[in-house]
Amino acid sequence: MPQRLASPTATPSPSAIRRGETTLTAKLFDGLRRGVLIAESIHPNKAHIGGRGINTLTGAEAVAPVGGAAFHDNKVWVKKAAPSAIRIPKSPLQSHRHPAVNVRRQLNEASRTMTDNNSVILEKRGQAFWITINRPDKRNAINADVVAGIARGYRDAHDDKDVRVIVLTGAGDKAFCAGADLQNSGAAFAMDFSRPNVDYADLLRLSQNATKPAIARVGGVCMAGGMGLLCMTDMAVAADHVMFGLPEVKVGVFPMQVMSLLQSIAPRRLVNEWALTGEPFDARTAQAAGLLNYVVPSAELDAKVDWLIGRIVDKSPTAIRRGKYAMRAIASMSFDESIAYTESQIALLAMTEDAKEGLKAFAEKRKPSWPGT
Repeated sequence: MPQRLASPTATPSPSAIRRGETTLTAKLFDGLRRGVLIAESIHPNKAHIGGRGINTLTGAEAVAPVGGAAFHDNKVWVKKAAPSAIRIPKSPLQSHRHPAVNVRRQLNEASRTMTDNNSVILEKRGQAFWITINRPDKRNAINADVVAGIARGYRDAHDDKDVRVIVLTGAGDKAFCAGADLQNSGAAFAMDFSRPNVDYADLLRLSQNATKPAIARVGGVCMAGGMGLLCMTDMAVAADHVMFGLPEVKVGVFPMQVMSLLQSIAPRRLVNEWALTGEPFDARTAQAAGLLNYVVPSAELDAKVDWLIGRIVDKSPTAIRRGKYAMRAIASMSFDESIAYTESQIALLAMTEDAKEGLKAFAEKRKPSWPGT
């Protein structure tokens, strides 16, 4: 049972509560003063795991110290944890808001399953963190080591404050990623039915809670599970010869997990055609459907990726971090819920050091020097 932390001492009038907000008057975490807490749960009577809220007196975020908080029935609760299990999240990447997912556990487990076969190469290049699937002889097909390596790369990138952007790519020029490794005796679809989640799905969840932007560099074929890796990034650049597709129906399965991301990117009619026929399509079609930002000749691929990196790293890291967090939060909200949430977020963002530096630099007609806070 969760342990009750605090309960309201006063109830705001109904007219003071905007639709889609949960307002609580409670003693907040980490020594913050008593005030109104606006929880980031979009439904007043549904649990919210993640332990983040806003103290309207201090303007600060309240963060639960033990594993996450639940805002439910106008009460604040904190989940119990054994002393050895207590972890304070370092970043929103490691604080998943879905009650069935503990992102820190996912990352640690993924890290422990890493092997020494170099299935994934992790490399820091300036302010960019490159994650390269290194199985060119297998067309960079996905196996357990690949999933674990990409997850580790996301963690390492977020742990390094100097990293501003993640680049996901595949080794060689034949494939970005051809999907699951089907040559491993069917292991690609082997399931532990005692687990409610699988590693590939956890990787997609992880990517959607990242607060640093990610770019897919697509230099070769992108199929099946590789489409999921493409969709989990924020931007994508591909060579003009690349072919894409969802061929799962040709081997008796379906792109189930990929659909969770793809359906919000490409038009439904096209997604239907791709998933139900399994037929491939070219880079220009992928770009027209919204899967790609840019399509360039192979010889220009790296230059275009570097150009896009440059357009990110000179911007405010705080604005990007909080902006990605907000875009994720409002993705499934109605307009009324979204506008109520974002109007509080812009006020908080304006209080950051990056915002102060940006406005000062603008007034002084110089380039800003971002403190990142």
